[in-house]
Amino acid sequence: MVFNSVVKLNVLKIIARAGTDAKLSPSQTVSQMPMLASYSVVTSYVVDPCRGFGQSQRVYGLGPVAKYFVNNENGASRGPLLDLLQDKILKGVQHSIGPTTCIYSNTEINIKFNYKFNATMIHHTKLVVQRILKSYEGFENLKTLVDVDGGLDIVLRVITCKHSNLKGINYDLSSFRNKSYSRIATRLPLPVNGKVIAVDAILPLNPHNSLSNKHTTQVDLFILASYHPGGKERTEQEFLALAIEAGFKEIRKVCVCYDSWVMEFYKRN
Repeated sequence: MVFNSVVKLNVLKIIARAGTDAKLSPSQTVSQMPMLASYSVVTSYVVDPCRGFGQSQRVYGLGPVAKYFVNNENGASRGPLLDLLQDKILKGVQHSIGPTTCIYSNTEINIKFNYKFNATMIHHTKLVVQRILKSYEGFENLKTLVDVDGGLDIVLRVITCKHSNLKGINYDLSSFRNKSYSRIATRLPLPVNGKVIAVDAILPLNPHNSLSNKHTTQVDLFILASYHPGGKERTEQEFLALAIEAGFKEIRKVCVCYDSWVMEFYKRN
């Protein structure tokens, strides 16, 4: 809650605007900074400790993690996601035992939550796609890119901003929601040498104690509790089975960005 309040009050933004090596006092920020310093969200320093009793002062700078909660050069951050995770509606969804309660049902009946959810998805999408564009070269030789269930068109905007010669089509059909790749892909005819590009987390078949695995399993539980009954992440073997069922020949794991893999699905000849 403290971290969320600090982000919403733009405290990290205030420090960031002061410069890369800026160190500000509590009077220039807020009083919750010592707790955040204990978690290395911000850095803490004591200024002039020898000037006499009562003269010492703590000043704070940005820790490595803080940069993710300040808007980057493209106007995206993790701040809205942190705020969404603290929302009472989302917490209510996660603790509900009703079989039909999910995030999407609440976005349809609550305008304020709808706005917060979409703002979060816009920021999250920008961050992930921007990172993908730094590592993934699979858009280089494409002429047309169809975004299935593209929502607010953010993915295509970010990609075509870099690849201006690429024709983007937002194939957004509400009937596709909550359906698997296999059902969607069988309804989309691919051209010769065409491919389906999917970005998703991949659960390890045998869980291990890495930070990446911890994050992926947490996301898996979050989807199960918040999105819809049966929501889950998949193992590589499950993705391959899904691809074969839909008539694909193989899956190529190309690169990983923020613990999400960019996968290419290729049809059988």
